[in-house]
Amino acid sequence: MYLLDTCIISKFIRGDVKIIDAFHLLKPYEIHISAITLFEVEFGLLKNPGGVSKFMPIIAELFLKSQMLDISYKESISAAHIRSDLNKLGNIMGHYDILIAATALANDLILVTSDIQKFSKIKSLKCEAW
Repeated sequence: MYLLDTCIISKFIRGDVKIIDAFHLLKPYEIHISAITLFEVEFGLLKNPGGVSKFMPIIAELFLKSQMLDISYKESISAAHIRSDLNKLGNIMGHYDILIAATALANDLILVTSDIQKFSKIKSLKCEAW
């Protein structure tokens, strides 16, 4: 089971063949998207109004076929631990990335990202690059 990082969704909607092929191998219940990623995608579309009409049908289909995950108690606690651990090591990571990683950890999902190096700093987080 997988949690998709925002960069993977961006590549998907732009037609990255490798990403699209990976999606075709999965069943909808295996694909999860964080509420944080939904926020980032929606914000990106609002910054570029021309992208709404072009990409919205693709995004809507992807989001309808995926499992949406909210940020709740377990994700919040996981995020606090991740941030604390990173701070102790002197590592800085954006809050949204921490929340996305926490969602993967709290729900025992593999995070699919194109930035393995950044997320590899988080212990116990399973990541894949498609």
